[in-house]
Amino acid sequence: SRVSPSPGPIGTSFTGSISDTAPTVNSGGQVFTYRVLVTSVGLGPPGQTEAFTTNQTLNINEAPIANAGPDFPVREGLVGTLNGSGSDPDFGTIVGYQWTQTGGTSVTLNGATSANPTFTAPTPTTLTFQLVVTDNDGLVSAVADTVNVVVQPNSPPVVSAGTNQTVNEGLPVTLSGSASDPNGDAI
Repeated sequence: SRVSPSPGPIGTSFTGSISDTAPTVNSGGQVFTYRVLVTSVGLGPPGQTEAFTTNQTLNINEAPIANAGPDFPVREGLVGTLNGSGSDPDFGTIVGYQWTQTGGTSVTLNGATSANPTFTAPTPTTLTFQLVVTDNDGLVSAVADTVNVVVQPNSPPVVSAGTNQTVNEGLPVTLSGSASDPNGDAI
């Protein structure tokens, strides 16, 4: 039997405990019923037995799920920000993040234990990062989630100083220049 009460004092009260090793249960948890038999000694009719039943629900701590966010581009030389999150299927909370770079030119990841670490994008390449999360019960996500960051070239702006002019000395000169950026950045 799975029941092991400790001896209680003779009288009208009883103290006991049930000790059990938690078995493997399904995702939604499982109810276990324990039956405790108490036999009177010294009170009432000798050998009188009372049965008590208790139901205990055993829930499992399911692994949290890491989300490294969608793949995204960033231009070389600019700061990239990873956008991680996590969820816990058994309604716990995410208390830890751990990012690891697994591909591309090595970069310094600032805040690798936060949800949103940053890095400076190197020359064009594809960077790959993995995220695992930890829940408030200390369980780490069973599967790391991955995000790819495509580092694009940062092309220089195109500048025009205008057309060549010939002017006489002492006369006003008007220059007309223009500039554009092939990446769409502000000039």
